[in-house]
Amino acid sequence: MRLFIITIFLLFNLCAGAQQPTTTDTAITRIEQTENDSLRMDALYQYADKNLEGNPKESVLAGKELLKDAQTHNNPTQIGLANYMIGLGYQYITDYPKSLNFFLEALRIQKDLNLYNAQINTMLGIARLYDMTADFDNEKKYVADAMVICEQHKNIDKVRRKRVRALGFLATIYKKEGRYDTSIKLYSEAIELAKRDSNIWEEMGSLCNMAIALKSDKKYEASLSAYHQAISLMDTANEPYSYAIILDNMAILFFQMGDMASSEAYSHSALAMAAKGHNSDVLVDIYDNLKNTYRAEKKYPEAIEYFEKWSAAKDTIFNQNKIHEIQELQTKYDIADKDKQIAGQTKEISNSRKITLSLVLSSALFLLLGLIVYRNFKTQKRSNALLSKEKKRSEDLLLNILPAEVADELKDTGNATARHFDHVTVMFTDFVNFTQASERMSPQLLIGELHTCFKVFDEIIDKYNIEKIKTIGDSYLAVSGLPVADPRHAEQIIKAAMEINAFVKARKKQMGDAAFEVRIGIHSGSVIAGIVGVKKFSYDIWGDTVNTAARMEQNSEPGKINISQTTYDLVKDKFNFISRGEIDAKNKGKLGMYFVVEE
Repeated sequence: MRLFIITIFLLFNLCAGAQQPTTTDTAITRIEQTENDSLRMDALYQYADKNLEGNPKESVLAGKELLKDAQTHNNPTQIGLANYMIGLGYQYITDYPKSLNFFLEALRIQKDLNLYNAQINTMLGIARLYDMTADFDNEKKYVADAMVICEQHKNIDKVRRKRVRALGFLATIYKKEGRYDTSIKLYSEAIELAKRDSNIWEEMGSLCNMAIALKSDKKYEASLSAYHQAISLMDTANEPYSYAIILDNMAILFFQMGDMASSEAYSHSALAMAAKGHNSDVLVDIYDNLKNTYRAEKKYPEAIEYFEKWSAAKDTIFNQNKIHEIQELQTKYDIADKDKQIAGQTKEISNSRKITLSLVLSSALFLLLGLIVYRNFKTQKRSNALLSKEKKRSEDLLLNILPAEVADELKDTGNATARHFDHVTVMFTDFVNFTQASERMSPQLLIGELHTCFKVFDEIIDKYNIEKIKTIGDSYLAVSGLPVADPRHAEQIIKAAMEINAFVKARKKQMGDAAFEVRIGIHSGSVIAGIVGVKKFSYDIWGDTVNTAARMEQNSEPGKINISQTTYDLVKDKFNFISRGEIDAKNKGKLGMYFVVEE
């Protein structure tokens, strides 16, 4: 329904526009009434320049009026300037073929007149055009040509100032190619030139671009220093939007450095600055970094909150872009219609002719709108798929540290209540002589072996619906019978323990001293389970059952599974055991213990 209203609105304005003078017509007519030719052409140029970003259609039309005036008075300098301005206008409208044609004509005239500063402007405009169309060879060619003029005429003040921009352009090309050392060297040169000319904006832009190149080259401290220098310049500029972009880039840098606290702080500073400047487009990047930072910090409620904000902001930008595309289509039609007037095909069109033309254009626009709506649907479908994938990834990360039931409760309510479980079985494992092994093995080999073992442990307990609680150094804690009750909790965990023991023995036989031996202890009873912590929360269990299971492990032997009397009573008919009698356990007194007989 909303798209239909937009369609009607545009068609209404198209028909109305065919019968009423536009803002541009009125403004240009007013300028044309200026009697002084030079003042009139200057006014047209200023009007075209002022409207480049806000209303490029008016900029193009004003440029064409300037071109007509300049040709009438045979003023080659103004003819070149008019072609350049029209080229810029078409570039903003994304009509790149027309933009290039006007740029090339401007460059031809400027070369004939030896207008060096103007040539550099036009060459960099053409280079930017080729960058937008991903023609990087031609982009580099025109930047190189601009650099040659800069070198040949560097004693001219205006040319010297343009050299800063040309250096930055060339540095950016090398950055895209991965030639960071060359890129950083060129940015440094541009910064020094900008300082000499007290050009704060060029200096700040070069500092930010150099910081990005340094970050890409993993020179994080140098990148951070460049950003701080840019921030010090920004403090005097009072430009919230640019300030927000720099702060957001610094947050991303801290994220890559692994400093999540700083990343979070700078992202929130960027948010505050974006709000101060009333800028919404930068919010997508800020929300994206915050959701990634909170996820890395395992602050999952906050990560989910900013995932939703990021998703909503992306949808907003997507819809704005679609509206902008429609406006660009209408702009191109309006300029084409104005071109016909300038060419003198007709000055006066009858009302019936206007209506007919409006209907034709409306029909064409309606067809194009239909195509855009279809493309919008397809793109939105892809976007939804990507968002679903990202959401699933976030949920999978949450499930890595929380049971599914607890994760669902946390997402639904923002917290998870602790619960008492009467019938569970707890298992502790511990590698024998781990400390001595760490002294004879390299850190890489030690951690690699530990990771290999725990990965297999995870796979085994997953088969038996056992919940992994945590690893503590070389110890591994798991519990069967929660958060979903399981009447076979003791049986399941003994089966898992037997598989774990068999794996460790096989690995020890295969690798010798490079592998570990394991002790396993098991006890059944009741526990309390819940989430602890705020910054890096985890799911944990407490109670005497946990302590007793730890004593079972401590009183076990390498390659053995030691269970308590309580667990034995639950599974004595399921497995074979060797009674060990009552053994004195630390702080527990004498406890009945059994070794599981493994086949």
